[in-house]
Amino acid sequence: MKPRHLWIAGVALGVLGDWWLRGVPWGLGAFLWGGLLTGAAAVSGWDRWAGSRGAGLLGLGLGLACLGLWVWRDSEFLLVLGLLAFFGGHLWWWLGCRGTRLSRLRAGGVIVDGLEDLASLVGVALSWMRRLGEDAGCSGRRRRAWVSVGVGLLLGLVVLVVFGALLRAGDPLFRRWTDVLLGWDWGKPVSHVVVTMGLGGLAGGYLRLLGQTRGDVVRRSVRGLEFRRPGWVAVALPLGVLNLMFAIWAAAQFRYWFGGLETVLATAGLTVAEYARQGFFELVTVAGLVLVVLWGGHAVLERRDGIGGRVYRVLAVFLLVWVGWVMVSAVQRLMLYVARFGLTESRIYAAAFLGWVGVVLVWFACTVLRDREGRFLPVAWLAGMLWVWLVGGLNPQAWAAGVNLSRATRGHELDVKYLAGLRADAVPVIARMWDRLRPEQRELLERAWVRRWGEPVWDWRTWNLARWRAMRELGRLRAEAGGGAAGADRVGPRSGGVD
Repeated sequence: MKPRHLWIAGVALGVLGDWWLRGVPWGLGAFLWGGLLTGAAAVSGWDRWAGSRGAGLLGLGLGLACLGLWVWRDSEFLLVLGLLAFFGGHLWWWLGCRGTRLSRLRAGGVIVDGLEDLASLVGVALSWMRRLGEDAGCSGRRRRAWVSVGVGLLLGLVVLVVFGALLRAGDPLFRRWTDVLLGWDWGKPVSHVVVTMGLGGLAGGYLRLLGQTRGDVVRRSVRGLEFRRPGWVAVALPLGVLNLMFAIWAAAQFRYWFGGLETVLATAGLTVAEYARQGFFELVTVAGLVLVVLWGGHAVLERRDGIGGRVYRVLAVFLLVWVGWVMVSAVQRLMLYVARFGLTESRIYAAAFLGWVGVVLVWFACTVLRDREGRFLPVAWLAGMLWVWLVGGLNPQAWAAGVNLSRATRGHELDVKYLAGLRADAVPVIARMWDRLRPEQRELLERAWVRRWGEPVWDWRTWNLARWRAMRELGRLRAEAGGGAAGADRVGPRSGGVD
């Protein structure tokens, strides 16, 4: 991409970002802005991608598909995952455009490379405004003139706002005279300038870096860092301790597998409710951390150390067996909890994460433990982004609401407060079971929906499929109840802070 085109793309992304991203909650506007950034990134780095462009475009496409969750779903945690996966797709493209082959990426080099790229992005973004004239093709004298004018206007605006506010606060007459000029809400235009410059600077810097080689922007202070491998003993000792800890934990689990739940509860002094609530998220976290420990341990091993490699593989195989047991125990805790209390959104995410960890651990055993480390990270990375999109397809909030409502029809207690805390994804499922809810339960849900959405305000930037479906279902309930259900005419999607 030519410098002039980079300049146009940076300005356009800054202006459109300030316009589209101000529509809250984010929806179609955020997705469209992400699509423009993805398209600009693909064009800017097309000739720089190291390897098959199909793999690079696959990463970008998966990231954009995950950002599409902002138009598709309404679960806060799921939307955060979609945003992170979008950034992951662009990081995938960035690394390939910088000449880094992902098949050769190692854990030890990720930190150093990440620091280099972060320093490069910040540096280029800060210098983006300074080089506007150069990219636009201006001569040196004209460029210096424009820079001087721009800096002067910016400083003048700062002086006007700061000193004007102080003087207006100290003199009522001055305040009356300057109401026309300084009586405005200066916070809005200043915020527009800051957001436009910030988004445009970061986007322009990002697009510029995609067209440069790594050697053009390497920071010597970061590049000079040395990584000393500690030797295989430093890896074997913690892995051995971890295996011993898992062995002790597994011995404790024998009580459940052979003595039954009652034996465990009697020994630990817990009730069924306490046992069901405890441990699930901790076990899921353990499974994820084992993957990090194994990958990090392999990264610091000396490749020529035959003894260390063999010891590492033996300990790693035992760890994989133990972590498989941990995952089975976590699933058992989840099933016990669902049978006693129902399903929650957070447990769906944790169970899905556990499934991804299981797949990645199997792939780790098939690649890293067989000295094929180069194949591990690309597949695990793409599987992570694909996992986010698949979880979005499962619709966790609707799933949780459906399970809990189904349990209620079989005589179990229904946690209506939890249902009221769910967002638009769960509304169609609740609406289908509306006739089976008691009047007091309906009233609680109606109050929660009115507080959340309030008066409808149309803004295409905030359009979201889940919220649209929720409003349609609420409208149907209202029509069936003759205008009295689901908050009557008060329920609609709220759109706040739109300028």
